[in-house]
Amino acid sequence: MAELQGRLVGVAEFELHRDFGHAEGREAHPGEQRFIHTVAVAPTDRRGGVGRALLAEIARRAQEAGDTFLALVPQDGAEEAGRQAFFQACGLTLYGPAGPGAAWGCPVSEILAVKDTADAAGE
Repeated sequence: MAELQGRLVGVAEFELHRDFGHAEGREAHPGEQRFIHTVAVAPTDRRGGVGRALLAEIARRAQEAGDTFLALVPQDGAEEAGRQAFFQACGLTLYGPAGPGAAWGCPVSEILAVKDTADAAGE
């Protein structure tokens, strides 16, 4: 969870050591990883670094656990393009075929590097 001034502004849910890719026939997937179920930020607090901080915390925990890859499937529907743009800005990329239920992911080190670069730039 993420709080600002005592108010809940974001949440993330993830799963340790899930082999999301191979079980679904995603041959390009590197195997066992940390799978992100949810990253949600209150609309009034978006574009302030909360989502990026939540992803960075997941990446940090993944690294500590020895995981090297993060994966997720962005929710379809309203604001889908915005969600995909956010994940791409954080370092995740589409792997496998595009379309509903398409998987996105990247090495843990990519998320941490993008967060470090954003922090250095004051974002």
